[in-house]
Amino acid sequence: MGFDGRCILVTGGVSGIGHAIARKCASAGAVVAVADQNEAGARDAAAAITASGSKAVAIRADISDPEDVSWMFTFASALTGRINGMAHCAGIAANRYGTPEEVAEVAAFLLSEAAAYVNGVVMPIDGAFMRSGVIKRNMNPGR
Repeated sequence: MGFDGRCILVTGGVSGIGHAIARKCASAGAVVAVADQNEAGARDAAAAITASGSKAVAIRADISDPEDVSWMFTFASALTGRINGMAHCAGIAANRYGTPEEVAEVAAFLLSEAAAYVNGVVMPIDGAFMRSGVIKRNMNPGR
């Protein structure tokens, strides 16, 4: 899976499934925007990814706040000129059937060029809360 030059936005990227997805995409060459309401945690997660030689930035954002969500998309899209993929993991509860690494494998595939033929996949993970209207507007500006 090659992600060179692609921007991947990961909400809830501080721990668990979100952090595993951020690490997986970054190790495949993506510029990863680690978004979380825990600003210190987002900085630490991004620093751990960059310490391994990959590219990551931290974004403090509360996905329940439309203004934070808009800022998150504006900041992340400025990294490479656009957001190529998003893994929305904020609010995912622990004790999953799959491990974070297992879910990260699926998410990284769906975000990669190898899955370019796949359109509109939503991979529900119980416990997630999505402000779909705000996120949809920001992922598809002008629509």
